[in-house]
Parts: sequence; C-alpha cells; structure tokens
Amino acid sequence: VPVCCCCFASKHPLVLLHWAALDDWLSELEIEFAERLQLPDRGHPGVTSQTEMTTVGRICCDCESERVRANVSSLVLETSREFAACRVSLNLKSVSDFSLFPGQIVALDGMNTVGHEFTVSKVHQPPTPPLPSESRIDEPLSLAIAAGPFSVDDNLSYKPLEELMSKVADEPPDVLLLVLI
Repeated sequence: VPVCCCCFASKHPLVLLHWAALDDWLSELEIEFAERLQLPDRGHPGVTSQTEMTTVGRICCDCESERVRANVSSLVLETSREFAACRVSLNLKSVSDFSLFPGQIVALDGMNTVGHEFTVSKVHQPPTPPLPSESRIDEPLSLAIAAGPFSVDDNLSYKPLEELMSKVADEPPDVLLLVLI
C-alpha cells in the first residue's frame, strides 16, 4: 500500500527532518568517497547488472523485531535520494574480512545479478577526517563521567540520577558523559 507523503509529513515532521539530515550527510560522504576512491560514477545497487560497480550507502538492519541483533543475513544497504533511497539486501559471502554495523556509511564494490541482492566483493571504509593542525582549546576542560543504571533495585524513582544532576547544576563541567550499563 503506497504511503501518502503529504499525510506522513504532517503527522511525523521530526522523522522527516531526521531522515533529511541523514540523507544530506550520506550525500556529503558519497562525494568524499568518490574523491578518495577516484570513482568516475557510482552505480545503483538496486538495479540488476552483470558488471561490477561501486556504490555508497548506509548499513541498516532488516529486522522486524528490535530484539533481534544485526547479523550477516539481516544487513541491507540504504542509498541516498539520488538512488531513490532504495534498500537492497547484502550478500557478504565473498568478503573474507569485514566489520559492519547499522548506521555505518560505506562504499561497496560488487554487483546485483538477481535484482534483490547486492553481492559484495570489497568493503571500503569511510575516509578519516583530517586532524586539526593546532589545538583551539586555551584552558583545561573539566569532564564529568557517570555510569548507570541511574535507578535503585527496589524502585524506579531515579533518585541517583537526580542527585547527580543536582551536583552537575551546582558545579557544571565543560563535558558531561553519561553511560548506561
């Protein structure tokens, strides 16, 4: 059943803004990949082709349940709007060494010979950003780190978290890092 974009946009504007920001970021990384790998042209991973191509996209998990962890058979590649934001299943059997996770932007060499599955022959990791030439920090930074859970076993009042936030409000650090365990 097709979804009416106008209805979806009016009911879920934040989701569309989030998706648009991700798509813009993906488009920027596609350009960086193309420059680094000297790609003359990127291929559409969802179109059947007998020739090897390089394509860029975001790794996603094709799991119906949030309880199911991503695995090799559940990974899909999502492209930018340039390629109709398509999702295609990945076949990674011919790649011996790889590390992929949902949300990761990658360039993949391979082909889609059957129309619904992109067979990957090589995984290109994203380009690393250049290191700053000089530090812009003139004074020391204060850092506060706390690891949760921030509730006690017998209730869910989050009293420890409230106490931590009170201390942070009294003596604000430059950086606050909260880790949930």
